[in-house]
Amino acid sequence: QWLGMCSSPISACPPSVPTSWFPSAATSGIPRSSTHPYGPDHAAWKWGETIRLTFRNRISGRLPFLSRFLDIGPFPQAGTANTIKATTAGHGPSMRMVVDFSDFDHSVQNLTLGEAGNFLSPHYKDQFEAWYHGTSFPMLFSPQAVEQGAVHRLTLEPQ
Repeated sequence: QWLGMCSSPISACPPSVPTSWFPSAATSGIPRSSTHPYGPDHAAWKWGETIRLTFRNRISGRLPFLSRFLDIGPFPQAGTANTIKATTAGHGPSMRMVVDFSDFDHSVQNLTLGEAGNFLSPHYKDQFEAWYHGTSFPMLFSPQAVEQGAVHRLTLEPQ
């Protein structure tokens, strides 16, 4: 399938696919539409602008004036629903994890935002930059690796 939409640049394309989306060599002689949502200048199109990424906090959904403090984004986002980086405006990977079964301490992972749901916590969005740029953090398993990598300890004791 051509661009995952039709069998060739012109033939068998559904009417919803404007010919202005195809490269000029594939559509020479075909009238072009100037009403594309990103404008008639193809050179100015930026793929990441088609799928803007915004993490919306539940509170800002009820109190929109707080969205500029609680929401994260918008950011340009690559991928589509049909690519390896499967993303749309409404979904994408919530975490990434690579496990080294020969040595679990060499495994890596990260979350989209951070480990805290509380927007006042320093961990509310401390993993976002790494997730967005495709880097990860060590996912430590052995007691020695956990002890060496610990930066904070919280001890809960029963009363």
